[in-house]
Amino acid sequence: MPNRLCRAPALAALAACLAAASCIDGDERITLRRDGSGHAALTYQLPTAAVAAHGGRERLRQALAGWLGGDGIRLEALELTGHADRTRVHAELSFPSALALVDLVSRERLEHLPAPARHLAGTLDFRRRGRHVELTRTVRPRAALGGSLLPVPRSRLAGHRLVYQVTLPAPAAAHNATATRDGGRTLVWEYPLDRACATPPVIRLAAAMPLPRRLWLWAAAAIAAPVAAVVAALLARAVLHRRMAGR
Repeated sequence: MPNRLCRAPALAALAACLAAASCIDGDERITLRRDGSGHAALTYQLPTAAVAAHGGRERLRQALAGWLGGDGIRLEALELTGHADRTRVHAELSFPSALALVDLVSRERLEHLPAPARHLAGTLDFRRRGRHVELTRTVRPRAALGGSLLPVPRSRLAGHRLVYQVTLPAPAAAHNATATRDGGRTLVWEYPLDRACATPPVIRLAAAMPLPRRLWLWAAAAIAAPVAAVVAALLARAVLHRRMAGR
């Protein structure tokens, strides 16, 4: 009985945090260049109470820095700022290849993040055939808000959105974006938070993956080598033919 009484305040605090966590806004913008490198800017508005419930701002900063850095990814900015009951998380990173960015959402990389952050990062199904890639990402904002532990009134979700934007060097072969710009090169997925909680957003994209510059050089060298060998053989044959004709 005493144990149950001791748990009651903790459960009440958890319920309050989950209720406050309904005010989540997200904005992700990813740009891929022709050489395969790219840049990403991630901005989320989170309830300060929810951040505190998972160890506070500094612990979240350390977890995000560990997740976003390394493996060729350069973390250019990571800011956590508080405004009243809201905490703004902003990160900017550059990467040498889209494959490095895909690796961020691998299970091994996500396991050290707080559970709400893992659900917002989502799960990724990535398939590659040559330069053609197919990507399906599923995010679960309802799980980030505590799932079915506490019903969240729709009124608390109103006015909040999750936005994902990807800019490619060429139009995608297929996608389910809610809007496009720049002749199909920029894809935008925008979901009102109430709809995203009712049905987890699924982002689908199929495109030709840009190759890193060094791979272009290797490919050029691989093509040039046999061509050069053929040209050299033809020149040698022509020289030999002239010598024989001059005898």
